[in-house]
Amino acid sequence: MRLFQTIILGIIQGATEFIPISSSGHLVLIREFFGWYDAGLALDIMLHLATLLAVLFYFRKKIWGMIIGLWRKEREAWQLFGGIVFATCPAVLVGFLGADLVEKYFRGAGAVGVLMILVGIIFILVERHQKKQQAVKSAEVLTWVDYLWIGLAQAIAILPGVSRSGSTIAAGMRRKMSRKQAAEFSFFLSIPAIFGAGFYDLLKHRQDFEIISSSFLAGFIASFAVGYLSIRFLIRYLKTHNLNIFAYYLFILGGIAVIFSLWR
Repeated sequence: MRLFQTIILGIIQGATEFIPISSSGHLVLIREFFGWYDAGLALDIMLHLATLLAVLFYFRKKIWGMIIGLWRKEREAWQLFGGIVFATCPAVLVGFLGADLVEKYFRGAGAVGVLMILVGIIFILVERHQKKQQAVKSAEVLTWVDYLWIGLAQAIAILPGVSRSGSTIAAGMRRKMSRKQAAEFSFFLSIPAIFGAGFYDLLKHRQDFEIISSSFLAGFIASFAVGYLSIRFLIRYLKTHNLNIFAYYLFILGGIAVIFSLWR
């Protein structure tokens, strides 16, 4: 794969991993639309690990604060840590059992487009519900039912076209979190999810890393830089804006993807 292609894929991964419009869906569509060959899982793993590094760097102070809190046996730190672990379990189970089915039946442009449209509808419905309730919860005071709800939303995001950040933010809002609080918890929750998936794929396909080139490293750097900027943008954006603009974007792109799949 050429240098400019890996850089573009890195930019797309970095932007769409955290902005709630589905990174996996965009990577599928960009390859379908332009006929780019799949460079293999090695590139995908590197791009995902780059976004993991972006999360760790952006939230380094809060992560360190949680680690200190765990060491000091602070209740809120252990509540947050336990919630992250608990909410990660559904994604691990679904990923282990359903990855092959997803790869077989949901990698086409048509399926991705339909799922994007459905996620957009969910955003609209959640925003309407948000207007009728008061956002009162933070990540440290969620109940185990709340964590399970958000964890199930993350598990569904194994489907290309379903945004992991979008589904977990929407689930958090549905459980009475503010948009900003839901986004921050979504990013914390992405750490074990991205690391676990990346580490598993790395072990399973370690032979693919024999062909890593300088273009792959360029994609990694692009994904990290854009991922960091995307986190910063979304946290600030959701303080004063809702998810509707992302829903409209998903409607448009999802519609184009469906038409493209029918036209071919």
